[in-house]
Amino acid sequence: MPQRNVMVLFWGFTWRLQVVSVGVANQIYYEIIEHEPGSSGAYVLMANAYAASGRWGDFAQVRKKMKERSSEIEVNGKNHVFFMGDRSHPENEEIYTLIIENLLPLMQEMI
Repeated sequence: MPQRNVMVLFWGFTWRLQVVSVGVANQIYYEIIEHEPGSSGAYVLMANAYAASGRWGDFAQVRKKMKERSSEIEVNGKNHVFFMGDRSHPENEEIYTLIIENLLPLMQEMI
């Protein structure tokens, strides 16, 4: 299995188990960033770990870094770039409808 897939699986596993140790999250964060620099998952992991441990200042710093970054996905051969909180994408309504109707219920089942 490629290294990237191992890191994504490991991150997903720790998130699923709700590992909140900042030390463990920090180690995973740096591993993910090293192997997959464009991954937003590392930032989400750290923000969640900081929030769970009540480190709100650190949480705010990570969220600020996330806002400064973009995420990019390719759909049907076309690249789409997203920034946290940005709703200027031309298909914004369709995207949020898809998330609310399809993704949100799946995420709620995991809780």
